[in-house]
This record gives sequence, C-alpha cells and structure tokens, in this order.
Amino acid sequence: MKLRVLPAALLLTLTGPGAAATLGNNELFLEVWNGQSDSTGRSYIRDLGISLDAFMDAPDCYQRVLADLGADTNLASLKLDGSFPAGTVWTIQALNDDSPGAETSSIVAAADNDPQSPKNHSGFLTTLTQPDQLGDLISVYQQFSVVSTQMGIHLTASAVEGSESFKPGDTGFYNGADGSGSDWGEFMGNSVGFNRNQALGTASPMYFFTVDITDYNTGVLGNNGLAYGQWNFDGTQVSFTNPNHPDIPDTCPKPAACDLPWGGQIADGKSVLAYRSSLSDDCAGNSETRICSNGSLSGSFTHENCAVPKACDLPWGGTLASGKSVDAYSAGESADCATAKQTRTCDNGVLSGDYTFKSCVPLSCDLPWGGKLASGQGVTAYQTAVSADCEAVKQTRTCANGVLGGEYTEQACAAPKACDLPWGGQIASGQGVAAYSASVSADCEAAKEIRNCDNGVLGGGNTLESCAAPKACDLPWGGQIASGQSVTAYQNDKSPYCDQETETRSCDNGVLGGLYTQPTCSVAAYGPYVQLLSPNGGETWSARTAQTVTWTSVNIAAKQRLNLYFSKNGGKHWSLLKKGLPALGQIRFKPGLKRVGGAAMLAICQPITRHSLGKCDKSNAVFAITK
Repeated sequence: MKLRVLPAALLLTLTGPGAAATLGNNELFLEVWNGQSDSTGRSYIRDLGISLDAFMDAPDCYQRVLADLGADTNLASLKLDGSFPAGTVWTIQALNDDSPGAETSSIVAAADNDPQSPKNHSGFLTTLTQPDQLGDLISVYQQFSVVSTQMGIHLTASAVEGSESFKPGDTGFYNGADGSGSDWGEFMGNSVGFNRNQALGTASPMYFFTVDITDYNTGVLGNNGLAYGQWNFDGTQVSFTNPNHPDIPDTCPKPAACDLPWGGQIADGKSVLAYRSSLSDDCAGNSETRICSNGSLSGSFTHENCAVPKACDLPWGGTLASGKSVDAYSAGESADCATAKQTRTCDNGVLSGDYTFKSCVPLSCDLPWGGKLASGQGVTAYQTAVSADCEAVKQTRTCANGVLGGEYTEQACAAPKACDLPWGGQIASGQGVAAYSASVSADCEAAKEIRNCDNGVLGGGNTLESCAAPKACDLPWGGQIASGQSVTAYQNDKSPYCDQETETRSCDNGVLGGLYTQPTCSVAAYGPYVQLLSPNGGETWSARTAQTVTWTSVNIAAKQRLNLYFSKNGGKHWSLLKKGLPALGQIRFKPGLKRVGGAAMLAICQPITRHSLGKCDKSNAVFAITK
C-alpha cells in the first residue's frame, strides 16, 4: 500500500508575539472540554512546554506537578456558576513527524523503522483509556491520515501561545476539516478518534501510537505496549507519575524557574497573571496568564499589578478622569483671559499645573455704592438720591473690562419724603412749622422754634404744637390768684385746732390745688370730743410686731377713761381691744395673725354713761396688717 503524504499544515510555523511558545507539532498539550454542546460549550488548549521527543527520551524526569493552572483565566472560562460542569473531560496529546522534508512527509518515515525502537518518535503520544481497541480499526493508516490532518488544522487554527479558550464558532474550536460540522465533543474534535477522555481528577495512562513497518495498516503501541506512566488533571494541576519507576533519576535535569519582569521568580509549571500596563480602565481586558516552562516564560505583558487610574480633584470642585485635560485660569477676572489660561492634565491622581480658577471673564467694575458690575453690563445711576424729577437726573453707566462709564454716584432716586409732626399730621419736605417747648409760658416767643422738613427728617426738638399764657385760678371764697401763686386755706372757719387744719393751695394755669375752702379760721371752744391720731388710714403694719396707737381729747376730764376698739372689716363689726385708757396718750399694740387683713380700723371712744352718750373717733380710712 502506497503511503500518503501528510499535508503541510502539520509543519506549523506561527509568528507574532511569543511565537517561540506557540503550540504546534511535537509539543505536549492539554485539551479540556466542559461537556456542554450548546452555546455555553467551551474548550481549552494549554501548551505544557514539553516536546514529544524530550518526554519519550526521559519520561521519568517529568514526575511532578508540571502546571498549576489555578490563575489561568482561559481555563476559568470553562466554568459555569464558578465550577466545572459534571461532564468536563480532558486529554493530553502530542503529534510528531520525523520525516526529512515536506515533500516526502510520512507518518512512518522514521530514523529507525522499528516501531519499538526508542528512537522512533514518529506518531502520536496520547492518553488512552482503551489501548486494546487499536487493532479493531479498519485502516490504521487512514486513521493516521485523518487524525494527522485534523490535528494539524486544529493546532494551526488555534494559534495558542501558552493557553487559549474557545467557544463554538471561534477559530480553534474545531468544526471539522471541511467545515461540515464535526463539532468539538467527546473526542475533542476527532483529534484522536479512538481516544476515550477522562473526567477531572481521574488518572489516564499515556501511550505512543505508531505503525508496523511490515504492515502499514496495523496500529502498534510503541514502548513494547507499555504505558509511559500516568497523567492526571484535577481542574487545577497537571501532574505526571510513573508507578513502575517512582524514583526520578539523578541524571534528570532540574527544570529551570522563570524570572518575572517585575522581579522574583516562579517555578517551572507555575503561572502568574500579568498586565500590559499598571494603569487601565479595563485591567481584565489587558491581562494575560504567563506560564513558566523550564526557564521560558510565555506571554509578553510586564506589569505585576493593574489598577484603574485615579481621578484628580479639581480646585473648584469635582474630579477629572486620568488622561483628561481641562483649562484653568490664574484669576477669575482678567484684562486678557487668553494669557491667564493654562491646560491642566490629570495623570493617575496628579493634576499638572497650578492655576485654580475654572473660568475667566473680563474685569468687572467697582460700583460707587458698593458691589461690582460685570464687563459688558450696564446699570442705572442717579446724580442725587432725592429729586422731584428723578428721570432728569438719571444715566446708564456701562462696564467695559474694568472701566465704568459715566459719573453719577447714587444707586437710587426717590421723591423727597414728608415729615411726621410730634402732635400728628405731616409737612412736606422743604416746609417748616412752629413748635414750642412748653404749651404754657409767660413768653411763648421765647419757647418757639421753626422745625424744617428735609426728606423725611424733621429738624429741631420742640414737640408742642401751641403755646398760651398761663390762666389765673378762681378762689372758693371769691376772687382769683395768678398762675404760679399760692394761698392759705382752712378746713373750717372755726376750730380749736386752726393751726392743724390748714393747707396751701397753688394755682397752676387755671387749676387750683388743694381742697380746703375757708380763707380764715377762728379758734373757738368746742364741746368734749376725742380724736384718733394714728393709725389714721393707709398704713401697713406687720403682725406680731409692736405698733404705736396715739389719740387726744378736748374738754374731757382728766379722770375720764376711754376704750379702744378694733375692726377687721372696715368698721362693720367692732371688738374691744383695750379699756380704761387715759383721755390722751398712746399705747403699744402687737396685732396677732388673726388680725391680718387689708381693711383694719381702730376707734377711740368715751364709755356710755347716764350723763353722756359717749363720743368716738375712728381711723379716717382702713390700714393693712400683713404677716
């Protein structure tokens, strides 16, 4: 049977950033499918950084965790609700063609034609769960041809650098060699059609698959049919062990760590998230997972961290996004705002420049009455604040970049105000009125002043509207006295006590003070009587405090005795307070609390006898006793 030449697609040549780490033939790679056949289906390819030749030459040297993918965002895209779906499966494969050139490229043209020779690396290295089914294939060579072609297209279309994820319709999510719809599924897009993929966390042995040189239609398991140890992928770590040779030979090279662009290292097989820049509005969209493979770090991003750039606080309030600029001014007003302008730019929270005003306008003008007027604005001013014709004293003053036109200085103008008069009524501004310091005077002219009204302000200080000469007073017994003069009057025209019953009555502009009506008083003897001198009304006494009561009498025998009475209710009821008192004299009286009140009176009386009805004299008015 003539051997078919494999297509040139197997001889991958990828270019672009990180091309040295681009997945292609002769490299072991991990494939994962999340088991979803609908739009949520996702697949994943990861270059493990190990060539098929290197692995087959010394498989025991790779017994370790070869990749920790916990930080790989491409792998995380296969998860639904934060977890891998139950149907998620994985496989690890590699394809190798050691033919000398593309023109004679053949899957079986090897340096050593013995399928079991350790030097024969032409074929497929893959995890297999059913290696015994190789002999059941109708045409192993045809299977080789189909698988080689499809895997070559798949790897070429993937253009994987480190790792990548795909969804249905993406280049790299295999849809059949001819686009007929052989979708990614259980057989990983038919890259190895006889493979049975494993669930997460389940180990799978790896075999080398080639052909027998004597029968190209016979599939052969290399390595004398023995597995090259076991691979496992638990959703985070990719590891390899060889139960038959658990010890790693001393001759194995130690995988080199990778230097990180920002300092430090990560171990072989480890990965780290890197960013294109340290500042970005979309840090997630500017990140990549960089994987260490024996000293070679995939990817190209060089920043360890990424943060959204900080906005800048503006001097006048508010913020400015990083990378944005704004015009600022050295002053809010300027004769030349263009020269007072500065462009301030925000760079991650740091605002360039130093001008602090948000806007600038031409210079305003100071107004004569205070305040300012914006340039270009006008205002009405007046020559005087008070005028009978304000329109005649008005002008418009306009501000032009700090220069105020016109010369009038008053902000407002009003008609002059009238003045209120002290005695009521008003006079107009500019008028005057006579006012007096006294309403009665012997010289009214001397008490007069003219009060003038000046726009609501009344001059002067006199408050009386008129003034007249003082009036004389009529006397009760006839005749008159002039205002300001006085006269002596008596209570009675006859009395034994004329000198005690007198008062001075004065005339004040027609009003005569006092009450007595007799012009004279003659001393005359009276029949016997008594007189209470104090208390005589209006006093206030304190209870439990000794007070003095005094009285006198006329024409009463010295041996005559008097009685003292008390009334609490203004004379309606009397009670004996003291008897046997002399005809004239005084006593000390201490009123008790029971006598407290505001209508107290005392009376001094002669006792009633067969020869006399008894004479009394009481307080002329009530007095008070308080506690």
